[in-house]
Amino acid sequence: MAKRNGIIKALIQIGLILVVLALIFFSLNSVLPGFIDVLANGQQSDVQEYLNSFHDFSGYAIGFLLQFIQIITIALPSVPIQVAVGVIFGTWRGFLVCYLGYVSANALIFISVLHLRDFIAEIINFSL
Repeated sequence: MAKRNGIIKALIQIGLILVVLALIFFSLNSVLPGFIDVLANGQQSDVQEYLNSFHDFSGYAIGFLLQFIQIITIALPSVPIQVAVGVIFGTWRGFLVCYLGYVSANALIFISVLHLRDFIAEIINFSL
């Protein structure tokens, strides 16, 4: 019975992870239409051209958002995003946009784990 409960709990966790990944995919696709296809090509020039199409403040926000999502999900490749942001906005502004996205995402992860540590420890101890 305990083994069955463990399997059910693991399946629920896998299902939740898949739901979160699907939500991230669909929200990214709705905010940045066509960006998933650009990343699928893997060409740095395509990423640069896509980000360059945003000329105002939204370009900075999108660069920040992409760096933030890349850190949270680790599913997006970081090098094309960082290089494209650096080329489009210049070395120092691009660095600042990527750095702020990086620090913000890691701060969110740290604070989340800090508040959920008892729950996470319970899950880890239960599965061991």
